[in-house]
Amino acid sequence: MIKVKLSQYANTWDFIYKNKILGQIEKSDAPKVAGKNDYHMSVYQECGFERFDVWLGFTEAKKILLNELEEIISKENFDIKNYPNIKNYYEGKA
Repeated sequence: MIKVKLSQYANTWDFIYKNKILGQIEKSDAPKVAGKNDYHMSVYQECGFERFDVWLGFTEAKKILLNELEEIISKENFDIKNYPNIKNYYEGKA
C-alpha cells in the first residue's frame, strides 16, 4: 500500500512504499489555469526523479500519481531497492 504523507519540503507530498519514496507532488507557485492549481508530479526513475506538470486540483493529481505508481509496483521487474530511502533522501545521502 502506498502512503501519501506531507513532505519535509514546503507544499510537497511524498508517495511512500516500504519506506522508499516512489514519487512526489509539489504545488507550484504558478497562477491557476481554469481554476486549477499547477502541481509538479515526480516519479522516481533510475537517474532520479522524472518531473511533469499537471493543471489539476490536488485530489486529481494524487489519484493519477497513485494509479501510475501502483502500475509500476505491479510489474515483474519492479525493484524497490533502486528507490531512495526516506531518511537518506532527506539527509542528502540518496
